[in-house]
Amino acid sequence: MFNRNKKAVILICLVIISLNLISKEVPKAKSVDPFFSLVARGTNTRHMDYLNLIKQQLEKIGIHLKLEFYNFTYSNPSEFVALRNFDLQIVEFPWNIIDDPFHSLIYTENASLNLAGYDTSLDWDEGLGTGINEWYIQTGLQMTPNNSQERLNLCWDWQHYLMDDILPCLPLFAHKNDSSSLELLVFNLREVRPILGNRSPCVGYPAKSMGLGWRKAISYAINREEIKRVALGDDYEIIHHPINPTNKSWLNPNGVKYCHDLTATRDFMDTVGLGCWAPGPYIGYGRWPRWEDVCAKNLTTIKSPGFEVLCAVIVLIILSQVFLINRLKTLKEKKANDKGGI
Repeated sequence: MFNRNKKAVILICLVIISLNLISKEVPKAKSVDPFFSLVARGTNTRHMDYLNLIKQQLEKIGIHLKLEFYNFTYSNPSEFVALRNFDLQIVEFPWNIIDDPFHSLIYTENASLNLAGYDTSLDWDEGLGTGINEWYIQTGLQMTPNNSQERLNLCWDWQHYLMDDILPCLPLFAHKNDSSSLELLVFNLREVRPILGNRSPCVGYPAKSMGLGWRKAISYAINREEIKRVALGDDYEIIHHPINPTNKSWLNPNGVKYCHDLTATRDFMDTVGLGCWAPGPYIGYGRWPRWEDVCAKNLTTIKSPGFEVLCAVIVLIILSQVFLINRLKTLKEKKANDKGGI
């Protein structure tokens, strides 16, 4: 009798544990005390949804976002471009304002939609007599014919340079059936922004600026897969190029990508001089990770919110089978004892 009661108690405890697994919420990753705050702006409701998720993601690495809504119109962008009083800004550029594969209206120094605030002092080259980014674009605009292989190769090289050495933006999403616009999370590169625009050399890698290090750290910390799943759905896809995704042949097939990887984020934060931002074992990619080394090893894992529930259900099914088997065994033993006593 004692053994049967003991088994019953164990079964009840396992059932309670399983029910607890079903009812509990998936624990959220703990955020750390913020190191600083950044101003982030969205221009529509969908972009504000993105920013709310990005805010949660960046809190995990100690960056607090102050979210603002800004009613930006392309008919009168001068005030917005002149002030640039933000650190991060989500903007969607329609196809009809982009008239060349280098998107000179967005990425050149004196462009009317240069929201990132790029200027040639950021990457000035004495031999070229201008900024490297500016040289790429102006050279490409002057090349003829427009669809030459030489011009295409230059455009590919420029995209790689822009996203690796300047990083004025993180490309976001495009609709699978309509990719006629370019959706970007724009970083403010101006020196007056003390974090993202900081041009002081990194402590751990003096050849690169602290601002670039922070922009890379943030880019790797943002989980676009999660944003797509929560705010958009399967009709959208993540884009990696700084130019309109409809320009198929102009997209660099080996262009820089920023996958979600908090180890790389930690590495860049350590490089800018912050030190390790979280406790626990740390195996980095190196002082200045190459995107190929990070993202080649980064396999996308889709986490199902119902996984724990499924496990609990399986446990309950197994327990119920064990209970039935034990019950049948008990009944057989009882029946045998009853016959033996007759």
